[in-house]
This record gives sequence, structure tokens and C-alpha cells, in this order.
Amino acid sequence: SAAYNTINISLGLTFMKLKHPPVHSSDISLCSSALIAGMIIGQLIGGLLGDWLGRHMAMSIVMALQVASAFWSAWVGLFGIGHSFGFYSMLALWRFLLGVGCGGVYPLAATLTAESSSERDDKEKLVALTFSMQGIGYLASNMTAFVLVYAVGEELGWRLLFGFGWWVIQVLTRLLYL
Repeated sequence: SAAYNTINISLGLTFMKLKHPPVHSSDISLCSSALIAGMIIGQLIGGLLGDWLGRHMAMSIVMALQVASAFWSAWVGLFGIGHSFGFYSMLALWRFLLGVGCGGVYPLAATLTAESSSERDDKEKLVALTFSMQGIGYLASNMTAFVLVYAVGEELGWRLLFGFGWWVIQVLTRLLYL
């Protein structure tokens, strides 16, 4: 889900610029970089939460933050949400919080994977396998955007791309384990 959410902003911004043109040239770069800034902080917070609350509880928290932030980033501009704060500023805020969740997954996923292996020799392989799944997230983001834009159009397409990307990753993960 972290890889999916990292890459989907460039696709979503391409679609949303048609109906929601940026006011300032910095609006696009703010939204593009907000997630990365959040990921830096999220890696620190995720590791600390894992030490304080336990790995599983911390993973639940950062994943819940990811889901909530992805959902709310899809609602920006609807029903007055973000109008006073600014469309792109509100989107950047939600993308930053999404980044905190995505960043928190990295240290926790590596630690949980390594701790779950009973064989000493398998730990490195399992951690490498865990992070090799990022390619699936990158591919899923592009495929999802392609399907959504042709199926429902640009406006609803970018909203679904942002809001329900976590679900796409969950479905793909389940299919890979069948």
C-alpha cells in the first residue's frame, strides 16, 4: 500500500488539474512532496510506536492512519471540505498524514517479518521478499488509474484512485497468496 500511495499522486494530479486548476505553481509540488515528507517522519514515529506499544499494535495504528488519510484525500473539495483552507493545501495535508502512515509501515514491516521467521537463514530472504512487493504496488497504481479513468472519467477516477487504493492492494495481495 505504501508503494501504491507513493506513485498514485502523479497520476491523480494529472487528472484533477483539468477540473481543479492550481492557483499557484507551487500547489502541484506541495501535493507531490507532502507524502515523502510525511514518510520521513512516519519512519521515526513507526519505529518508536513499535517499541512503545508493540509491533502489531503500532502496525495497526499506521495502517489505520493510511486508510483514513487516503479516504479523506479523496473527499477534498466535496461538500465544502477544504474550501477555506484551499483545495491543494488540504490535499497536501491529507497526503502528508498518509505519508506518516506509509513511512511507519517500513520499519514495522521489516521488524515483523524478521521476527516472524523461525529460521535464522530465512530472515533476510523474507525481508527482501516483503519489500520486493513494492513493484506490485507501483504496477497496481498505474493499472487502477487506467481502468478508473476509462470506466468513470477523470474526476471520479482520481478520487477513487486516492481513496480506495488500499483496497486494491489488499485484493491483489490476497490473489497472490491463492
